[in-house]
Amino acid sequence: MICRDQLDLESTLVHENPFSSEKELLGWISDALDEGFSGAYNFEDSTLFVKERRLDLVKSPYWIFDSLEGEDSHFFASSEQSILGVGVAKEWVFSESSFGDVDALLNLEHVSQKMARKIWLMGGWSFPKRTQARRAREKRTWSGFPFSRWVIPALTLNTVSNEREGRLVLAFCPNGYPSSLIQSKLRSYYEKLARTLIAPQRKPHPSPAAIHVKNRPSRERWKSLVRRGLKSIHEGDLKKVVLARSMEILFDHDLSCSTVLQKLIESNPQSTIFAIRKDDAVFMGCTPESLLILKNRELMVDCLAASTSRSSDPTTDELLARELLEDRKSRYEHQLVVDQITKLLSNICSETKVQESPSVKKLPKIQHLHTIAQGRLRPKVSILSVARTLWPTPAINGEPKEAAMRWIQEFEGIDRGWYSGVVGCLNGSGDDGKLLVSIRSGVIRGNRAVLFAGAGIVPQSDPEKEFEETEWKMATMLDALASTHSTR
Repeated sequence: MICRDQLDLESTLVHENPFSSEKELLGWISDALDEGFSGAYNFEDSTLFVKERRLDLVKSPYWIFDSLEGEDSHFFASSEQSILGVGVAKEWVFSESSFGDVDALLNLEHVSQKMARKIWLMGGWSFPKRTQARRAREKRTWSGFPFSRWVIPALTLNTVSNEREGRLVLAFCPNGYPSSLIQSKLRSYYEKLARTLIAPQRKPHPSPAAIHVKNRPSRERWKSLVRRGLKSIHEGDLKKVVLARSMEILFDHDLSCSTVLQKLIESNPQSTIFAIRKDDAVFMGCTPESLLILKNRELMVDCLAASTSRSSDPTTDELLARELLEDRKSRYEHQLVVDQITKLLSNICSETKVQESPSVKKLPKIQHLHTIAQGRLRPKVSILSVARTLWPTPAINGEPKEAAMRWIQEFEGIDRGWYSGVVGCLNGSGDDGKLLVSIRSGVIRGNRAVLFAGAGIVPQSDPEKEFEETEWKMATMLDALASTHSTR
């Protein structure tokens, strides 16, 4: 892909005023498209035209998810930054068999660094599929989500928490000599997306009530699988395996994704909120775990494993945290993750630094052992190759990696889809990005939600306690989804 900047956009960014009206925004969109079309005769078919503009905005408009029904959109928000991408300027789709090509196809080295740093690639990939055929309901759950998909959005809005403005990036492909009909359709498309971005915030929708709940597999079947996992561990085939389950919930009316996002953002300041819309489904979650954060070649990885509950009583809560830190089974489970991440980082980083002992990361519904690993990425090592090296971590798969994955595919019995896969965004230069382990998540489609959670099985794991742990993890999404629910 080639990225053109004939207008020397860098010289125009600093002096432009924020948008003051819808008319001004639409005028800027129209001018940007005109510039792209007018230069199209000099461009190759793969050209990506990019332009950036400041926008007077305090926070990212997550509420537009209900207005973008059927329109591709990506949203990532943390306490430091939020990025919202709407529409599609460029798309890559990979099957499981072609996934090895992801590094090369997302490599934008031939794009000028000035332009590449303005482009955000957004998307992710699935957990490896089960070997047996999926059931019809599982196909319905993940309909529209291929094994891996990445896009450059048509419009991207990037906001930083300590700044009172956003950066709006427009990207599109002029494609040689576009006809007047194509130009007209593109104008309508971009204008619709732009109007949505600056639409006023709607009032939150009332939370629906759950009218039917189905665990897959059943509670007793899941605990039986835990015992099977323990048998494999005792026989020496595995050191750890992560077993997941799903919960399907039907509500009395359609869910408002915007309302769910608002609740997740307000209640989970230590996590990253994400939402990806494809067709009529939204995959969203509230993950406390970053697979990696890359900034100027400096890499940070979360090692997050071993859990306990929270208590509203501060004294009891601290006691639970202390017991977690001192529990031998929990420390063993956590150390498996730390050791594997440390080993992998030593091969791709020139410098590594790992916390000597874990801390406790406290989330609203659960607390975890947490260790941060850091390193400086070696030259010519790409962010996506790092992600593929690290993932799946023992925290969501098990150890040894390949044996645990085969066990999950044979016995787990559900299609995880993008749950426990990877989601995130990275800039076109590949030197800045955040990729997340997509846990504490689920798929929303109309009045139906399917949530996922897992637990790490190691020696001394108790099946009943492991099931309780998955319920603590599902509670984050459950509380954001509905006013009433039952997990039985």
